[in-house]
Amino acid sequence: MAGPNTGGNILGWQAAGYSEGSHNFLGVVGNAAPNNQLRFGTNLAGSHGPYFLTDVYGFLADRFAVLLGVEPGDGDNLDWKRMNYRFQVGYFLMNTDANWVILNYQYKAGNDLVPIVSSLRVQNDGQRTIFTADAVQGVSATRASGAAYTSAMTGDGTRMIFNLSGGFTDKGPHSVSWNLGQSVEDETYIDGAKSSMRGIGLAARYYYNRTFGINVSGSKYEKRQFTDAAGTVHNIPGDFSVDFVLVYRFAMNWNFYFNRSETQAAILDQNWRNGSSWNFNIQYLW
Repeated sequence: MAGPNTGGNILGWQAAGYSEGSHNFLGVVGNAAPNNQLRFGTNLAGSHGPYFLTDVYGFLADRFAVLLGVEPGDGDNLDWKRMNYRFQVGYFLMNTDANWVILNYQYKAGNDLVPIVSSLRVQNDGQRTIFTADAVQGVSATRASGAAYTSAMTGDGTRMIFNLSGGFTDKGPHSVSWNLGQSVEDETYIDGAKSSMRGIGLAARYYYNRTFGINVSGSKYEKRQFTDAAGTVHNIPGDFSVDFVLVYRFAMNWNFYFNRSETQAAILDQNWRNGSSWNFNIQYLW
């Protein structure tokens, strides 16, 4: 829900019972850097953990944007006794179709985060039971219980992204957008363990005559570590990853695209199971 655009200003409030993904609310580009800003698990017919967020936001003078929000948790604590806070601020250095550039900062902190070493999954048991599993193989093996960390076991966590984005639209037949981002994430757990992640990413998109396009992105974990409850530091190796998408849009609602992505299993102290995947898609909207 947004207020009137008075003097170039927009004020609004939203409440959402779903995850809006890692895109910033300015809605221009996504975040190229690896991050866990907003996440929930889903892998069975759209099933996912309970999720709710609410925030207020403003876009002022067609240049400055700010958002403040709160959520009761990422998955299994929804009583507001534990919660997470969101903050985002952005500024358009340029704001025209000919040239636009955005400086953006996102921050999330709280004690009810789905741990960055865990993920929510859904069982195919008829009830679609949601459970927590390792997102990084080997983490649960360091615990006496042998169980994955849940959001109820989070002590305190902070997640930040710094972004610089830009582009232009229809300079002749050419349109471009790009994003350079740095993420910084740290969190602790109630048994004394902790996780730390630093990631950088760059993404660019080019379209010719709004018909032929290519999306290219690259990302790298500069630091990705898990320290277990005994104080042993475990690295989570990760190689530089490059993805690309080739697009042919022969109508505004109909396109073909080919995608190739690199894959790598996240495993404590081991760098293996590297590979790639590709797919060809036909997309039609009506």
